[in-house]
Amino acid sequence: MEEFRFSAKDGYCPSCSAFGRLWYIRDRYVGIREYEYCLMSVTEEEPMQYSFKNKGELAAWLNGDKKNTEYDDAVADFVISQHTDCRSNYYDTARLSFHDVDYIWDKKNNTLTEIQERRQETGWFDSYIECLIMAKEILKERGLSA
Repeated sequence: MEEFRFSAKDGYCPSCSAFGRLWYIRDRYVGIREYEYCLMSVTEEEPMQYSFKNKGELAAWLNGDKKNTEYDDAVADFVISQHTDCRSNYYDTARLSFHDVDYIWDKKNNTLTEIQERRQETGWFDSYIECLIMAKEILKERGLSA
């Protein structure tokens, strides 16, 4: 029987790689020196990334223009605002939603990188140890059924 080990590196959540997913124990602050814990997972596949020459080419892609048309900055800004739901916008990056997929737009490198969906696998536990025990049980059950 495979032993599943959760380990933390560089301040990240304790995690374990198994069955094509990264499983990790997330914590949340709930009060003075009190935390809750749950098991989360995310695919280990590389996210889709699209590269563009500039903002105008990105806007043309969002607009469905297949003629490789590029827009000037004013038109590009308008098209991007009309075709996406902007969740946050900073000088060098933005989080956009397009056709129900969330992306990070790197404005310096003109790339859109899909944000991979994270799943909460358990409810919240009052203790890290309780959550860890449940996480290992879930992974063992998944290993037996595979």
